[in-house]
Amino acid sequence: MPPSLATVASLLALTVTTQTVVVPSASAATVLFAFAAGGAPASQTSCPASSVVPERCSLALALSLAGPGDTVELATPGGGGVYRGNWRVSTESTSAARPVTIEPASPGTRPVLSGNGGQTAGCGTPSCDGPVLTVGAGVHLDLRDVVINDASNTTSGMGGAVQNIRGGVVNISGSAFIGDHANANGGAVDNADENGTGTLTVSGSTFSNDFAVNADGGAIANADMGGTGQVSVTDSSFYDDGALSGDGGAIDNGDTGGKGTLVVTGSVFEQNAAGRAGAIGNGDNASGTLTVASSSFVTDVAATDDAGAIDNADWGGHATAHITTSTFFGDDTIGNGGAIDNADSETTSQGTIYISDSTLYGKQLTCMAGRSTPATAVTGPSSCGPPHCPTAPPTTCSTALTNEAGATSITVVPGQSG
Repeated sequence: MPPSLATVASLLALTVTTQTVVVPSASAATVLFAFAAGGAPASQTSCPASSVVPERCSLALALSLAGPGDTVELATPGGGGVYRGNWRVSTESTSAARPVTIEPASPGTRPVLSGNGGQTAGCGTPSCDGPVLTVGAGVHLDLRDVVINDASNTTSGMGGAVQNIRGGVVNISGSAFIGDHANANGGAVDNADENGTGTLTVSGSTFSNDFAVNADGGAIANADMGGTGQVSVTDSSFYDDGALSGDGGAIDNGDTGGKGTLVVTGSVFEQNAAGRAGAIGNGDNASGTLTVASSSFVTDVAATDDAGAIDNADWGGHATAHITTSTFFGDDTIGNGGAIDNADSETTSQGTIYISDSTLYGKQLTCMAGRSTPATAVTGPSSCGPPHCPTAPPTTCSTALTNEAGATSITVVPGQSG
């Protein structure tokens, strides 16, 4: 006898199950508190805002525990102590939406990360003779409202305060870099060096007395030694930075086979010095693209070679610079181009500069007319003769100067040597 309909329905009810699909969500971001005098053991798995010293995380421990999207809060204010050491940020799987963030626990306290002058005595980590912060491969790092000072990178020599040469993305805001040194490139920050890559954004920050001791980029080096990098600088200041044995007293962009892109907006360069390119070097024996807007260059100096302020496409480089609404005052050099030097030193140099709505006082431009690949598209009068500014701009280089389409004005005021 076949089963009844009621029996069939009962059997089906036993075999049908309901499944709930759980979609895993990204873990919630964690705040980790780090103290200059943290005493927590390495086995601790959280970093609370504790008043008990043995529970307080060091910066090294907090960074080792940080995951994508986490924030490391620096709980020791600038007036309450100093974080001394070298640290690595190596969190995997970060992104633009989920970076690791380092910032003060309390707004306005400006915690201080110190390289301790490279000295072992007093260093809070195994060594202090490298970059204060090393950014790992592909790491996204946001660095906010801190002071990094007294760095001395004598090991790799690349980046005194921050080294980002393995594809990291670093955003720096509201910070100060003071007295940081690197034996090679990037006294404060080295980006995309040594065949590496990197992206750097800087806003509302100050760089002062930073030095690349034996190479390029007193404050920032980008895309040196075959690297490819992008840097953006906004509303920032560079004072008394130097690269006396190299290029770019403040910033060096694209050097020695590298490919660099640099955008500078609303920033001040004052009293920076280098062997070549007192303020910015662009595309020196390399490829460089430079954009400068609404910025000022004041008494920057090239001590042994060309370009008091900006050097473009020197030593066989290929580079383009766009300069708008900017001012050059009192910049000086022992060589060519008190303010700007373009496509100098080698007949293979290829440089193009567009200047509009800008003012240059004192010693001015050098266009390097007559080379087999002459500089082109430099607007305004130029001094191609002796280094001292004449009483009126000469016309000997007029055939090498052309106006950018749409450029409205450029004022050159003859004056004394910068």
